[in-house]
Amino acid sequence: MFQGEPENVIRCPASAGRRFVFAMMVIALLGLITASAVLQNSEFAWGALLPGVIVFALLFSRPANLNARMTDSGIEFEESDRTILYSDIQGLLLAGACQDPSGKLRSGSVTIFHKNGSEVFPKSIQPDPETLYSQLLSLIDLPDGPPQSDTLKTFYSQQVAMFGSEQVWAFNPREFIVPRDVSGVMKIMWAALVVVGISWMIHSGSRPDLTYWLPLGIGLLIVSFIGFLACFARNSSASFGIPNWKQSGIVISPGGIAMVQGTHKGVLKWEELRNVHFGKQRFVSGHQIRNIRAIQMQVAGAEIPVADIYDRPLAIIHEQIVGYWKEPEGS
Repeated sequence: MFQGEPENVIRCPASAGRRFVFAMMVIALLGLITASAVLQNSEFAWGALLPGVIVFALLFSRPANLNARMTDSGIEFEESDRTILYSDIQGLLLAGACQDPSGKLRSGSVTIFHKNGSEVFPKSIQPDPETLYSQLLSLIDLPDGPPQSDTLKTFYSQQVAMFGSEQVWAFNPREFIVPRDVSGVMKIMWAALVVVGISWMIHSGSRPDLTYWLPLGIGLLIVSFIGFLACFARNSSASFGIPNWKQSGIVISPGGIAMVQGTHKGVLKWEELRNVHFGKQRFVSGHQIRNIRAIQMQVAGAEIPVADIYDRPLAIIHEQIVGYWKEPEGS
């Protein structure tokens, strides 16, 4: 068990939603088994397969306690030797979105994208998700090197010469895409439902007088099989949907913001900026269309997106943009 200051310890009690689903499935399972025994009707037992496999899946996939401690350098997990270094964190979401920590935060799970994978802390964590999200953002350093993009190097050098390197930041693209993992519970659940669907279809062959088992089995099999495949399709996502995203880059300085990102390329002076807000942007690359979290920079007649593809969380980039930009009066 971890020792240390309570505010540095992250506790993850069991999810209330998971407990509720488990309790409902146990009640349904016991009810159907009891009805089968009392009424001497085996059809209730076949129906009990559905809540039965869900109960089994929840028990089999019960997660280990996700307790961790925040140290000076990263997050250390209690149940293993794993450590997520703050310097390795490339993306950070709260309730599935990039949020401004200085504003009102919408609560939800905290998702960390780092160089070695991803980690999700559920909404039930202690301290609360909003506190963890804000703490992590405050512990991630700003970049201290030049941009990788040759297009941006001249602008970066000019700005450093004018303002000093401590006031100019270059954000480079992430080293690789870290897809958000699909919960192991969901994979096991969908696989178990595939088995139930097949079982009901087999049972329908022995009871042709009961016409409902075959369509129920086929329907459940189709839905659960699609759900099972979707879990792996989501995990194998290999592109942000932005053309040449690995050549992207942003430089932010007192003199303005320069960017290379897909079809967007150029320098924007702060007085040209009308508004800045979080949102989503639709990107098309080949046959792939994706809605990606982004900072929307509004200029006269257009919006320029800063996509969530860089080596720092989008909230940190947003903070630097807002820090240099002066919102026009009356906007």
